[in-house]
Amino acid sequence: MEVLVASVSEIIDRAKDALASIASTKAPVRVEGFVTYNQSTANSPHLYFSLCQYPQRDVIQGKPIAKLDAVIFATQLRQIRAALTGVGMKLAPELRAVFMGYLDVYKAGGKMQFIVTAVDVERTRTMADESKDLVRRKLKAEGIFDRNRLLKTPIVPLRIALITSRGSAAESDFMTRLNLREYNFSVTAFYVNTSGQNVAFSIPDAIDSVNAIADRFDIVVLARGGGDFVDLANFSLEGPTRAVAMCRVPVWAAIGHSTDDVLVNEVASRVLGNPNDAASQLNEIVAAFLGRVAQLKTAMAQVARKEVLISNSNVVQLKTALFGYSNNSFSKYKSELSGLGSGLSLRTELILRTFHSVLDSQKARLGEAALSRIIQSRQFVDLRKSYLKNLDFSEMIQIRARQIEGFRSQLASSAFSVLERTSEDVRSAQNIVEAYDPSNVLKRGFALVRKSGALVDPETELIAGDAVEVEFLSKVALATIDRIDHLAIEDGSA
Repeated sequence: MEVLVASVSEIIDRAKDALASIASTKAPVRVEGFVTYNQSTANSPHLYFSLCQYPQRDVIQGKPIAKLDAVIFATQLRQIRAALTGVGMKLAPELRAVFMGYLDVYKAGGKMQFIVTAVDVERTRTMADESKDLVRRKLKAEGIFDRNRLLKTPIVPLRIALITSRGSAAESDFMTRLNLREYNFSVTAFYVNTSGQNVAFSIPDAIDSVNAIADRFDIVVLARGGGDFVDLANFSLEGPTRAVAMCRVPVWAAIGHSTDDVLVNEVASRVLGNPNDAASQLNEIVAAFLGRVAQLKTAMAQVARKEVLISNSNVVQLKTALFGYSNNSFSKYKSELSGLGSGLSLRTELILRTFHSVLDSQKARLGEAALSRIIQSRQFVDLRKSYLKNLDFSEMIQIRARQIEGFRSQLASSAFSVLERTSEDVRSAQNIVEAYDPSNVLKRGFALVRKSGALVDPETELIAGDAVEVEFLSKVALATIDRIDHLAIEDGSA
């Protein structure tokens, strides 16, 4: 049996006919997949790319399990880009989309291609929304969707974990704006991929690292400088969204403008338009706190000054009261001392006079008694002399003389005792006089106040402008009264 040999062209034509039965220009097919650009044809007016499928159909993770080469010619390329732009999307790598077209074999290259003629915009947009909604409902069912959003930012967030791409504009913008103010921020960077298929696991890994040392941070700033729909779609994937929701530190999402609708923004504690906004808000929070501290310092200083003024006023009043009370006491004590001194002088003089009178009286009585005894003795002697001429009376006379001398000694001792007791009374009185002596009081730091030479007492009339003399221990000061405050002083005698 003869075997027919076909040319390459014939084989390719047969393949094209077979593919036409699957998808042709008359009956196009819809193909879903993730866009991957072919960089070797970047300068061509046409777009050569591949549609890839991954193990999880709706997530770019791992290696593709299927790949289909595709091309969009220049005319259709402009139409497709315009259609996607109309719904806020962009034809770019990693876009999950549904394209319409037909299969063909490029004869010169010997490979099958999917010739794209249009994009199913509605289905492409729906897939993106369905993917987000699926993740949203899943996290809410687990009860973790609002976990990070309910965390409160500290009053002064100074310790910051920055999750961003290394050397990115987002990092530069954030650090530049943050350092415009000289606050003591501490920034620890955790570098990740914010675009491409690595986003799905690099952001969760970074947040796991933050959670391990969560007590070192006040907030986490997830920063990216915006981007197109495809780039930002990564921030609606389950991995990054779950990681942000489960973060133990409040997360500030600064990954795009406020119109960008991504799931990470829905679970984050706070959403900022861009990294500049995040830095500006941190500066504003610290500035507002320092402003409140300054206000509190001012208020505390005012209260302290008020209390000092009140205290000074109280001290002045107490000094005035004490001064007036001291003057009154000095006047009273001086009057009492004067009266006591006069009384002591009179008493001492009276005691001395009485003592001298008693002494004179005693001397007179003793003298009369002695004289009477002598006369009696002489009379007795004279009477007995005639009877006792032969007796020696000299010894008897000596005995009587000794008795008289004893009487005299007793009289002198009694007089000395009386004099000693009187002297002790005089010394006690003198000690009291010295204790109340104004000069001794002045030595303790007090002063006497005189007006027109007379001591100022409670009855003395004083008015503002009066000139007074203030007498201290060793000097006298002249003063003029500026103000008189009347104080209520308790009566010590009550």
